[in-house]
Amino acid sequence: MLNNLRGGRNRAKSGFLAWAVVLGSVATLTAMLALGLGREEASGVLRVIWAIPIAIVAVQFGFRGGIAGAMCALALVIAYEATVPQEPSLAILLAIGTAYLAVGGLLGRFVDERRALEAALERHYALSLDLIAKEAEEALRKQSEQSEQTIRDRTKALEASRLEVLQRLAIAAEYRDDDTNQHTERVGRTAARIARQLGLSEDDVRLIRRAAPLHDIGKVGVPDAVLLKSGELTDDEYRAMQKHVQIGANILAQGRFPILHLARTIALSHHERWDGSGYPFGLKGDDIPLVGQITAVADVFDALTHERPYKPAWKVDAAVAEIEKNAGGHFSPKVVEAFLTLDHSRLMHPAGGLRPANWGRPRETAPISSSPELAT
Repeated sequence: MLNNLRGGRNRAKSGFLAWAVVLGSVATLTAMLALGLGREEASGVLRVIWAIPIAIVAVQFGFRGGIAGAMCALALVIAYEATVPQEPSLAILLAIGTAYLAVGGLLGRFVDERRALEAALERHYALSLDLIAKEAEEALRKQSEQSEQTIRDRTKALEASRLEVLQRLAIAAEYRDDDTNQHTERVGRTAARIARQLGLSEDDVRLIRRAAPLHDIGKVGVPDAVLLKSGELTDDEYRAMQKHVQIGANILAQGRFPILHLARTIALSHHERWDGSGYPFGLKGDDIPLVGQITAVADVFDALTHERPYKPAWKVDAAVAEIEKNAGGHFSPKVVEAFLTLDHSRLMHPAGGLRPANWGRPRETAPISSSPELAT
């Protein structure tokens, strides 16, 4: 638009220039007459001079402007020649008109073609710039996507490596009182099956499956004299054992990944009891995070059914009966109900799928959440 305004202003200036030439020609004629130049000689000079505004108008307005300028100039010539006593012949007027039309038409046509070529070049240039801009934008978008994907991949790799370190630390802690190192994996698998039976989403089930094995990672900070003691613990030893939940929470603190946040919640809450008699916070009922309620059942069942330094292994039926008896006391009733629907013999093996044999319709349940006390 700015270029069009500038072009209009330039054409207006040229139009004024053309008329200035015409008026100058009339003034020149007057001066020549005043100097005694004959009308016939003056007429010849003006015929040449009036070709100048024709050329100017043609350059600025193109073919149509050149033709219009030629017609105007011819009209002025005829008007002037009418004042001469000896009128020019028709052939002379036709020759003058043809010359004027040739100047205006040819020059105007050349100007039109040149402007059309310039316009085409400008359009091509604009399209080229637009294409370059789009290609650059697309390249930047792809580069951005690649960078984001690289960041996501590296973040996942970092998460996986950190999780692997924590898992190995948990296994190292588990080796101290379970030389099979399968307790953590069995607890993770059982917790995931209970979660699925409760109707949690598959994403939550997978997250619990990976986070629950870290529930006792804090045992690395418990002295062997306490952890491996075969007899009953003293009050001081019991308090030392209880510290493993806070030690585990400290190890898992400030994690940037959901699995580490969930693992910390499990580490802090899986020794809470439904009736409020657990530790470390004495949470009661649904104030205990659901993942803690789930892991508590899975942890106790596996501890009962496997030999430990302080006790022999229980039979599966006896362990299941003990879990059922403590529903509403030690354990959440709804979690125990979900646990009772599982194939308990399959829970004894270190490997296997997540889907229980007697798979039923999932119950509706609230999403996983952490209690305000555990967020501190």
